[in-house]
Amino acid sequence: MIAAIYARKSTEQTGMTDEEKSVSRQIEHAKAYALKKGWTRSEEHVFVDDGISGAEFVKRPGFIRLMTALKPRPSFQVLIMSEESRLGRESI
Repeated sequence: MIAAIYARKSTEQTGMTDEEKSVSRQIEHAKAYALKKGWTRSEEHVFVDDGISGAEFVKRPGFIRLMTALKPRPSFQVLIMSEESRLGRESI
């Protein structure tokens, strides 16, 4: 199974240390999770938005790349995120 990773850090996150919310930490954990599950992944399937609010869909280049990668057919089967709110707080 091919895995993609989406990591986002909002400038508004509170209650977490910088290390916990950093995109590099999210990516590191996601890569370890994919390895543990036996999933393959590549850097072209790592999508990142650093310091961008989850509500600003059109202002998130990583999110736009992710959505574009889904059409017409995704080249990956699973998306790994540290938590659902990384994708967005509103319905997509």
